[in-house]
Formats: sequence, C-alpha cells, structure tokens
Amino acid sequence: MAQSGVGSLANCPPVSASETTKIGSALAVFFLKVLAESAATVPAGCTGGINMHILRADSPSCSDDVPASVLPYRKPHIMLEILDYGSDDESSKKAARWAIEARNRFFASKNSMRGTYLPLTAPEFLDLDKIYGDNLAELKRIKAEVDPKGVCKHTVPALI
Repeated sequence: MAQSGVGSLANCPPVSASETTKIGSALAVFFLKVLAESAATVPAGCTGGINMHILRADSPSCSDDVPASVLPYRKPHIMLEILDYGSDDESSKKAARWAIEARNRFFASKNSMRGTYLPLTAPEFLDLDKIYGDNLAELKRIKAEVDPKGVCKHTVPALI
C-alpha cells in the first residue's frame, strides 16, 4: 500500500453541549456537509478515508495543570486525519488527489486551522510558521540547544 500523507487539522469550537451556539451549529453543518461530500468521492480502489480525533476543552490535556507548550495541539480542536492509501501506483495517485481535494474543502472555512500534525503530513504541506506561529523561533532555539548535531533530524522536519 502506498500513502502520500496529507493531514488536515480542523479547528472547531470545543465539543460540549453547553457551547452549542448559532455559529457553532452553522460550523457543524458546514463540516458535516464537507465530510459527506468527501466520503462520497473516495475513488474506487482506494482504501483511505477520514479519521476524526477530538480534544475537548474539558480534557486533561487542556487543563491549567498542563505546562505551556509551543505545540498547538493542546487547545480544544477536532483533527481530521485524511488518509490517501492505494493498493498500487494508479490508485495511490487517485487517492492523493482526492485527499488534497478533501483537505481543500475543509480549508474553505475560515475556522479551519492551517496547521497540521507533523507525522501525518507530506513535506510539501508543512508550513512551520503557520503551525507554530510566534513559537517557532523558540522551538528552533531549543532544538539547536538540545540536539546541536541533528541526531533527531526527522522528528521536526525543516528545523535543521
């Protein structure tokens, strides 16, 4: 099986019944529509799909007890993992095109984060400035301090 690795991180309002608002409802409708469109267009012969991971505002990972981090993943969000698997070169190419189209559909909302989860993302889609924002300089400083020889060069691409 081949995979090119297109990831998408969709930042939605925290998932809780008490926070259902008119805006949140409209956003939920948008994402459900895009999810249905994307699911309906998975190419034949492709075994990928869309996984959803939720980090709620009441999660222990979002508590005040968790130390501050340069990583954006400790804020409430819904992450969509768009998988573009194919069983051969042809189906892999079709799956990769589908994944990019699905990603772009989700990004049509201004509420979608332009970040991504690094291990799931092809290098051509990594934009560390957008992912880490003002924290990128600090992350590079820490990386240079703790790994000056670049032993862990694959953990955070493009920092070396």
